[in-house]
Amino acid sequence: MAENPTGIKILSVYNIITGIVGLILYGVMFTKTSLPSELGYYLFYAGDSFTAIAGLTLALLIVGIIMTVFQFFTAYGLLKGFNWAWWLQFAITIFMGVSGLTGSFIQFIIAIVILYYITRPHVKALYGVK
Repeated sequence: MAENPTGIKILSVYNIITGIVGLILYGVMFTKTSLPSELGYYLFYAGDSFTAIAGLTLALLIVGIIMTVFQFFTAYGLLKGFNWAWWLQFAITIFMGVSGLTGSFIQFIIAIVILYYITRPHVKALYGVK
């Protein structure tokens, strides 16, 4: 395999750093909030709107943790030149861009830059994407 472009190396490091930060933040959010105990309480006493909110919050927390773990796999796959890593990066970036629209504008801009880069012909060719 040829030498990875500098952009791929930067993207892989970005995935690793944001993965580490994400795991720390999601871990703190999960352990330092009362969500797990409140969710357990409200699952047995359903009937109010808090149950739906707690369930949605827990679901989003789990999705966030899964997406964060995928970032580590993506970083590895990008560095090794695996085709699936390009597609995983594409999916993560789309998810990041959509969530950036509802949250951080900077996150949205970063997603646009990543999408622009990974869709360049030389990057797509490196991963065998047509």
